Amino acid sequence: VHLISTGAAIKSLHWKGPCLSSKLVTPGSLPLVLGYPDESHYGSDTCYCGMIVGRTAGRIGSASFDIRGRKHQLTANWGEKHHIHGGSPGLSHQRWELVEASDQQAVFSMDSPDGDQGYPGLLGIVVTYSLSDADLNIHFQATTDKTTHVNLTSHPYFNLSGSAESPIDDHLLMLCSQSFLETNSEQIPTGRVIPTVDGSLDFATARSIGNTRLDHTFLLSRWQDTRKGQLDLAAVLYCPSSGIGCRILTDLPALQVYSGEHLPAPFLARRGLALEAQYPPNACNLEGLPSTLLEPGTVYNHTIRYSFANDVGFD
Repeated sequence: VHLISTGAAIKSLHWKGPCLSSKLVTPGSLPLVLGYPDESHYGSDTCYCGMIVGRTAGRIGSASFDIRGRKHQLTANWGEKHHIHGGSPGLSHQRWELVEASDQQAVFSMDSPDGDQGYPGLLGIVVTYSLSDADLNIHFQATTDKTTHVNLTSHPYFNLSGSAESPIDDHLLMLCSQSFLETNSEQIPTGRVIPTVDGSLDFATARSIGNTRLDHTFLLSRWQDTRKGQLDLAAVLYCPSSGIGCRILTDLPALQVYSGEHLPAPFLARRGLALEAQYPPNACNLEGLPSTLLEPGTVYNHTIRYSFANDVGFD
């Protein structure tokens, strides 16, 4: 894995085990995620390629939220009215400090000042990447000195074929979810939970992505469970042409899935699938969803694991 300071991003991630694909960049090294060819491109990125996204991932309606009767106005960087992925620039487009690095682990830190993009509180963030066999773990920690909202995630685009020119349509996808969040005409979650059963978004049983357009928040099987720290399977992605699969595990309650219709150059549309484990977007404005509120004296503490293998299994 190759990490960079801009956005504490995953620039590249390679599989070095056996595979079926002949589309290898170098012998025995198959790329698993999209990445810009040059680090300088990340400063002008518009698709959050491999970046740590925050302070809150996803869209927030009317670029605002209330905390105990006080309205906080955020940067409106989505349709000139709403807020997306932490603002402009969010944490994704800032340089993080690399505070520790070894062959198996890298630790990045960032202090987001009080009022950054409209968010209250000085937010101190630590993101730890660690490798264990064929697993990449990402651990998030954050603390604040004022009550605020936090919803951090990692934003890689997976293409397990070995070629960024191959569409992800043939990939098999399974989601550990029976419901997703409704959105309005401006793609803002309304809070209504819709069952996936027997619909076009039903991936409870593994099937090819095909031409399904995905930009949806799926609620994971235990999304209403208040227990913290337990990693559960969220999704399985598998590419038949390479024989490589990925299992995504997390202790977060939702998974944003985006099929890359609007990927910018040098990428092509639908050449990467974003799988973003997070809290539901716009939860700061909706009742009945897991809270993103972080209080002083408490710690935001969550983990995402990407586990790669030739035989991932779909159970």
